[in-house]
Amino acid sequence: MKRRSLELLGKAEGDLRTARRELRVTEEPSYDSVIFHAHQCAEKYLKACLTEWDLEVPRHHELDRLVDLVLDRLPLWTGLQKALIDLTAEFFEARYGHATGTLSIAQRCLEIALDIRQRCREALALND
Repeated sequence: MKRRSLELLGKAEGDLRTARRELRVTEEPSYDSVIFHAHQCAEKYLKACLTEWDLEVPRHHELDRLVDLVLDRLPLWTGLQKALIDLTAEFFEARYGHATGTLSIAQRCLEIALDIRQRCREALALND
């Protein structure tokens, strides 16, 4: 596996650990942080796939546009667009918007990130 792909995967796993840890906090949890790190986990996993397959890695945060770049290799991922659009919208709201994330939104964002993680790990033939 390419060094850059491994770096992205390591960073993605760090984001996942941070999101999970913050979701368990009982006193003053930051659901915006969970949303942010869930998005970052999914983004880095998708970019690791692009890197590993020698595809262009764009410098943006829109997950649906990133997954579009791998559909030639993984056409069954077409159905992910809606969830990825939702995660991206929640990411931008959590990072730059005025609303504060809720527990249910944070949990849903983490679920989407975990789905992307699993799909990418399978596509890259990584053991869990």
